[in-house]
Amino acid sequence: MGSIFDMKIIHCTQEECLQELKSKDFKIVSSYLNTENYYHKTKYYERTALVIGNEANGVNNDLINQSDILIKIPIYGNAESLNAAISSAILMYEIKKYLA
Repeated sequence: MGSIFDMKIIHCTQEECLQELKSKDFKIVSSYLNTENYYHKTKYYERTALVIGNEANGVNNDLINQSDILIKIPIYGNAESLNAAISSAILMYEIKKYLA
């Protein structure tokens, strides 16, 4: 409990955030269903900014076009998407594991 108090949170527009992150050499990694790059076969970087869209619409096209890396989580069965919180947890775990 309390991890939120150790996180750096900023408020900005999408464009301001992208400019700030890219100026600090972050790689923008977005979840996207229409890619062949699976999350567990991707190279991650120390400075990674993870973008997760909502279940209904995913990440917006402008952000997709400005992303450095697009990744997806394989989905089996009849589901069209995963819950955003679950997707976030899976991807953050994988990034942390990769960088360990």
